[in-house]
Amino acid sequence: MKEHPPTTAEWQQLYALMQQVKQVAPWEFMTEEMVFGVQNPQTSDIGFISVMGSLGEHLSIAVYLGITALYHFWAVHEQQAPAEQILEISHLQASFEDRELVTPEDRAVIKAVGLKFRGRQAWPLFRSYRPGFVPWHLTQDEARFLIHALTQMLVIAQRLAENDETLEPPDEFTYLVRVPSMQGDDIVWQDQMMHILPPEPQGINIQMDLNALTFVKSLPQRNVNVEIDFFMMPVRIQEKKEDRPFFAYNLLLVDSQSGIILGVQTMGADPSFEDMLGRVPLEIVHILAQSSLRPKSILVRPSRTQMLLAPLCEGLGIHLKIKPKLRELDAAKASFLAFLER
Repeated sequence: MKEHPPTTAEWQQLYALMQQVKQVAPWEFMTEEMVFGVQNPQTSDIGFISVMGSLGEHLSIAVYLGITALYHFWAVHEQQAPAEQILEISHLQASFEDRELVTPEDRAVIKAVGLKFRGRQAWPLFRSYRPGFVPWHLTQDEARFLIHALTQMLVIAQRLAENDETLEPPDEFTYLVRVPSMQGDDIVWQDQMMHILPPEPQGINIQMDLNALTFVKSLPQRNVNVEIDFFMMPVRIQEKKEDRPFFAYNLLLVDSQSGIILGVQTMGADPSFEDMLGRVPLEIVHILAQSSLRPKSILVRPSRTQMLLAPLCEGLGIHLKIKPKLRELDAAKASFLAFLER
């Protein structure tokens, strides 16, 4: 389905709201942990708002789209997940940036709405984040919801500035949510406290080449330990100009004793992030089959790679070890990233 861009009138609303946000400066009295929800009038889905910038480094309003995104945010915030995984959370951001981060597309919109900005952290920037994809320009639906979210953020910020204690939730699973209802042609917003528990883990459809799997299983097991990691690369892939670009991910297998790279496979979130994750065990089996190797152990960090590989290792009789540091793999990864930078 074709995604339409925001209209000029919708852009004007967004920039006007950001001027109000800059004046209110909610990051001076709100922290990232002070999360509340705004229900989308069009879909009834909830976006969870977090204000960033209490340290003055990154002034931004983030809207995490849905319960899964909310708890993924908490995992990153509480350092139970790598910080770069913030790029893999479905959310919208409205931030203030330096001129260097403003693209020609952004400048064209700013010119169309008749505005000018100058100075450090003075340029409003709007971005959409989707798992596996490069942060990108807003669609019309995203812009419309962000308008509601920013409007309600200003309402809550004003109440917090006046020390409204009714905004304090009674426990860690209860959130204040601003809920819309229609009165004639107007939207009326009300407070509602909602009990929102972490979502059930989502299943991933694992893909497999049964012939390659049978071949690896038939191999004699060798006294070899293999370090494996699956990570995002600072590389964007864009097949067509009109397509949203996605990040390249690398699957890397390294011999733990020699440091020799056994295999590397570049992947992307095409057609979806979940589909890419489901291909990880398949690609590992292909690399092991090409190397005629059934190792004694596979070493991974405590991460989603661990969860993706647990059933595969059990089926192949391979011991899965969890290690916070993968010395040989990290060395190979560093060399690979240095090569890309050059």
